[in-house]
Amino acid sequence: MKCVLLALALVCGIQATTIPQAMKNLDISKMAGTWHTVAMMTTDTALLASETTPLRMFVKELSITPKGLEITVNQRKNGQCVEKKIVAEKTDMEARFKIHYLQQDEMFVMDFDNQDHLIFCMEKTMDTQSLTCQYLTRTPSPNQDKVMEKFNSVLKAKSVRPTMVLDFTQTMMPCRA
Repeated sequence: MKCVLLALALVCGIQATTIPQAMKNLDISKMAGTWHTVAMMTTDTALLASETTPLRMFVKELSITPKGLEITVNQRKNGQCVEKKIVAEKTDMEARFKIHYLQQDEMFVMDFDNQDHLIFCMEKTMDTQSLTCQYLTRTPSPNQDKVMEKFNSVLKAKSVRPTMVLDFTQTMMPCRA
C-alpha cells in the first residue's frame, strides 16, 4: 500500500510541475490599452490549426473593469473579421482570471512588461487539460528574434511544452490589428 501511495504522490507531483504558474505582483491597471498579438502557442493543435479555429483570435485592446478585464479581439468568421469582447473576472489568486469562452475557463498572466509585452494563457481545466497562450506587444512590428526568444524562454521556464507555435512577427494575418 505504501508503494501505491508513493507512486501516486510522485505522479501527482510530476503533473503539478507541468502546470505553469501565474506571475506575482501584477498591477492589472497597467495592462489597459492597445495590444498586438505577435505569437501564439498551444498544447492542443486543434485549437489553433486554421484561421477559423475558435482560439485563433487577435487581441486589440484590454480594458479594466470593476470585475477584472474586458478583452477586445478580432477573429476570422465566414471570411470576415469579427470583433468580440471576452470578460475575464478577477479571482482570489493573483494574475488569474475566470473566463467563460468556449471550454476555456481560466486565464492567467505569465509575464508582463507594461512598456513592451504581455504573455497570457487560457486554460481548460475540466476533462483534458489544454493550454493556449498569446504573446502581445505594444507595437505592431516588434523584433522577431527578441519576441520568439522571450516567448520560448518564458514557456520553457514555466515547463510548457507546446505542440504548435505560430509566429506573426513577419506575416500580416487577416484580423490581426
